[in-house]
Amino acid sequence: MGAFVGRILAHQMGGAFTMPHRPNPQQWRVISPGLSEGIGRAGAGRVTHVVDGALSIATHVFFRPDMVIPQIKGQANSVDIELAPDSGTLLIQLGDPPVQSIQLRPDAFRASVSGSDWTAAPSARAFRLQGEAGRLLLIAGEQRVDVGTFRSGRIELSSQDEWARVTRLSVENDAGENVFSADFRSHGPSKRFLDQATAVGALIGALFVCAVVPFSMASIFTTMAVLLPLVIVLLLPRDLWLHGVERLYLSRIPPSDLARFALAVSTVPLMTLVMVRAIRGFAMSAVARSRRGGGWVWLVVALGSTAGAVYLHGGSTLGWTIVWFCMGSGALDAARKAPPVWWFIDAIGWLVVLCLGPDIGSIFVLAWRWIGVLGTTGLWLTAAPRVAVLILLVSTLSVPVAAEAWMRVTSLSESWQMGRLSGERPNEKGWDDPTSSWTGRCGDEQAPQQVSVVIAGGSSVGGAYQFGEEPEAFFTAKAHQALCRSLPADVHLKTHNFGDGDRNTYTISRTIDKHLESADILVMYVGVNDVFTTQNTMTRKEREKRASGIHSAVAWLPQWVRESRLAVGASLWVRSPPDLNAAQVADVPLPDAKDNHAMIVAAAREKGARVMLLTEYVRSAQRSRLQTYSQMQQSFESTDVRWVDTSEAFEGVDDKVALVDSNHLSREGNAQLGEHLAKALQEWVYGSSR
Repeated sequence: MGAFVGRILAHQMGGAFTMPHRPNPQQWRVISPGLSEGIGRAGAGRVTHVVDGALSIATHVFFRPDMVIPQIKGQANSVDIELAPDSGTLLIQLGDPPVQSIQLRPDAFRASVSGSDWTAAPSARAFRLQGEAGRLLLIAGEQRVDVGTFRSGRIELSSQDEWARVTRLSVENDAGENVFSADFRSHGPSKRFLDQATAVGALIGALFVCAVVPFSMASIFTTMAVLLPLVIVLLLPRDLWLHGVERLYLSRIPPSDLARFALAVSTVPLMTLVMVRAIRGFAMSAVARSRRGGGWVWLVVALGSTAGAVYLHGGSTLGWTIVWFCMGSGALDAARKAPPVWWFIDAIGWLVVLCLGPDIGSIFVLAWRWIGVLGTTGLWLTAAPRVAVLILLVSTLSVPVAAEAWMRVTSLSESWQMGRLSGERPNEKGWDDPTSSWTGRCGDEQAPQQVSVVIAGGSSVGGAYQFGEEPEAFFTAKAHQALCRSLPADVHLKTHNFGDGDRNTYTISRTIDKHLESADILVMYVGVNDVFTTQNTMTRKEREKRASGIHSAVAWLPQWVRESRLAVGASLWVRSPPDLNAAQVADVPLPDAKDNHAMIVAAAREKGARVMLLTEYVRSAQRSRLQTYSQMQQSFESTDVRWVDTSEAFEGVDDKVALVDSNHLSREGNAQLGEHLAKALQEWVYGSSR
């Protein structure tokens, strides 16, 4: 029965616990500030993904929901879309300006013509948006609503509250031809996951039977009570796990792993109940009561396990201290008073230390000590009840210290640092240690002229947005290749790509020494992440000042408190997230960007490096927002600082060819800008050789 229930629940509720799939990058473009976090196993589920037969568009704690753009061939004129029954609100923006925005959810819809009120559409999960004679019609079941004026164009999808989940989408152009189609209904749980769920269900079923035997109303009620945490975890909403890893800065843990961990923890009460009853039955047996010499057995096992654990695992001072303090103090208190059989039961805790080491094993040792005492309660009541209570008290008080020891040998040690309390978003992590994601070399390594070019910027320079697994598609590599084709024989060229998601002039200026370590020429392609990024109510400079204030405020605390991973983790969980609906400001407004440029130029001059500034290329509708930014960059021009007009690289090139969204370059766009940059760099790279 347990196996059957486990398999059924895997079909119905397993989405949060299984590893989701990445949307086909050839069909979907996902725009998310957390996209660099969504690469690899640890990133699965951090951004928009496919699970439980639907495209799930992620919402986040620290920034706005993802935007998903179907890569259609041509213009979208009509859209058929179907939502999953558990879908949140889907926002669709359709057409060329003036864009029409429509909100859909199961059984209801809302458009500009309906104002703030939702229009009921009973039993409707399939909707059609259809352009006719310059108007956009919304069809939901028997209802047909004129939304407003319409011009065929692009389509963008996003969530509004809870995750929007799309099961099917198809798009037609003006001629009625299908230009895009995606159906996720067949993307259910994998056979491997279903088999795992079946095995887990069988195990829990077996534990349930052990817990209720012998049958009585008391045993049934007790067992149902210890199953309550398991039921609660299964019923939690799927977005809670993504919000959990974001709130707790668990950058190496996918949301599904956090969900599985919580599920495992929720079974602890049931397993504890079963083990306590098993130990109670063993302890009360005639054979167990007659055992003698348990104290010596305990000591031999303790010393042997300690020696073996030191050899196999080493272990920290904190881990060994908590293990020996808890186990040793309990043994000293028990001495001649403990029931003889308890020594044999308690000695098993040392075998846990041998297998797991003191740091990870300490928390399990404390749990086993609790189970051992509770399982022999009847014997302790006649032998030494005060000692039993004291052992349980010491074990309970030691749990936070054991948890700290465990955290310090896991990825939590890196994630839960005091600096996280400053309000840095998870996708901003790592900016303080920039490295080159790609390096190109050409020419004779022994050539008399050694030239090193470092190119810095955000995701348009390098990262996961377009070509995370194909770094040579970025304009940085294209420029390097173009320079290499005509490289003089006496020059050796090395090009480094320091671009990465969410980088801006704040992060570059604060890490400029690392950018300039081997740079003769520093190229900066910036602007969008400075001016367009509005995901906070404070600028980066203001947050830097606040972080300094936080560090000053806790400076009086003992160092061990400030370095406690447990304290930081608890603070991260209970702190208030930002109000994403509040007025938000640019991360780096123009005055701050000018100060950052000044810092960068000054550092480059001190190092003897030259600087080339480029303003990012964006869609024509947004270029006016960067006009003053370009003028600011031009104000730094001198003999060792140049500004290059990127728009010249795209003369006569349509935005739809050069860009894949508002500012990220397409393959063609990267190739165009690469050639343009190479021409601008020739004088500095080739030098007197030409």
